[in-house]
Amino acid sequence: MKVGDVVTYDSTVEAGVKVTKRVVGMHGDYVMRYSPDSGNEGMVQVSCLGVLFGMVAEDMKVPQGHCWVVGDNMDASRDSRLFGPVPLALIRGKHIAKVLPWSERRWLEDPIRSVKVRAGEA
Repeated sequence: MKVGDVVTYDSTVEAGVKVTKRVVGMHGDYVMRYSPDSGNEGMVQVSCLGVLFGMVAEDMKVPQGHCWVVGDNMDASRDSRLFGPVPLALIRGKHIAKVLPWSERRWLEDPIRSVKVRAGEA
């Protein structure tokens, strides 16, 4: 399994439910909890005992034995941005093609592309 693959896994939220999402981070990768266009700009609310202290940026490193998954419809997806990294032990399979409806059959392609960082950036 690698970044860009579409996988099915056992839900970490609902027992007995299978979920299909795209892998965008493997163990050791750094991910941002929110997408830049979500309006949150990588921010999460910080509170203690019900008192809201404001918003702070949250980047995280995917832990060993886990992956980070998101839905292709990022505005409406319940995924790792909501519940965190998924243990690799919950992964049940990798999708390689869409076959139904038959008129839309095709091999699944990886839309994720590497970004080259120039010296002095990052």
